[in-house]
Amino acid sequence: MMEESTASLKRFFESNPVEAAHTLEVLSEEEAVSILKEISAELTSHAFNSLDPRFGANLLLRLGAEHAAQILGRMSATRAGEMVGSIADVTDRARVLDRIEPARADSIRKLITYPEDTAGRIMTPAVLAFDIEMKVGEAVQKLRSLAREKVPITYIYVTDSQKRLKGVLNMRDLLLADAASALSTIMLPDVFCVEAMMDQEKVIQELNGRSFISVPVVDRDGHLLGTLRTDDLIASAQDEATEDIQKMFGAGGDERVSSSISFSIQKRLIWLHINLATAFLASIVIALFEDVIARLTVLAVFLPIVASQGGNAGGSAVSSSAAKRSG
Repeated sequence: MMEESTASLKRFFESNPVEAAHTLEVLSEEEAVSILKEISAELTSHAFNSLDPRFGANLLLRLGAEHAAQILGRMSATRAGEMVGSIADVTDRARVLDRIEPARADSIRKLITYPEDTAGRIMTPAVLAFDIEMKVGEAVQKLRSLAREKVPITYIYVTDSQKRLKGVLNMRDLLLADAASALSTIMLPDVFCVEAMMDQEKVIQELNGRSFISVPVVDRDGHLLGTLRTDDLIASAQDEATEDIQKMFGAGGDERVSSSISFSIQKRLIWLHINLATAFLASIVIALFEDVIARLTVLAVFLPIVASQGGNAGGSAVSSSAAKRSG
């Protein structure tokens, strides 16, 4: 029976990793960890790509540094960076990173050095770039080699000897050009790019009206650091907007529909206490005018109207403020 149960879990994680991630979020951390111990690191990594970073970080710590490193080593650097960045304790973070393959660990360390909500924090360090002096024939041969290795190719950038971004290649121009020509003669200059320290909301504004699958990310000196996928940017912006709305109405920013009742109560209790305190204050104010209300009973009719309008006005003001921040 145990073997059949484990086989069913493996099939579930393999066929629907997104649903598997949502299922894990419904469970307690202890239950989720017991399940993950029965699943390979490769299958677990697929589910972790759709898991809330904070919850995923807690699970990684419970699984142990060695197991956590195996999972993170199979995830995309961007998602792994989000998970590692959500580990609060610096010692625990270092313990996990020390067990990851050095090149991957360095990529993750660079990502988490950027502040949250910046382009650099969610960029993909892996980027396809050729030297500006490279010949067309050599570039085509490299592309064919990458294609045989099934390396995904979106945009091909051109950099100088100092790795500064100089242009982007049009695939049609590359294939039709003379093999002896340098890439500098066929590249498209003036490439749209964003700085790694640019706020994500600013990046979204800059991308408005542009239909790019991804955009190059550079430092202040123009050195190419990686690429930022627009779908990652949109997902990050949606998460941030969701957190703002939840905080606006007294819920925790990291609360999810699948969060446990105890977690939700813990996040909301302080705001419920504040709301209760302000309600008592309002009751005290009404009590001070009890004699007036007793003489003019018609005033009591307006109490729920005033309360309702006050709540609507407050909610509209907060919503307007949040819209201005995101706009």
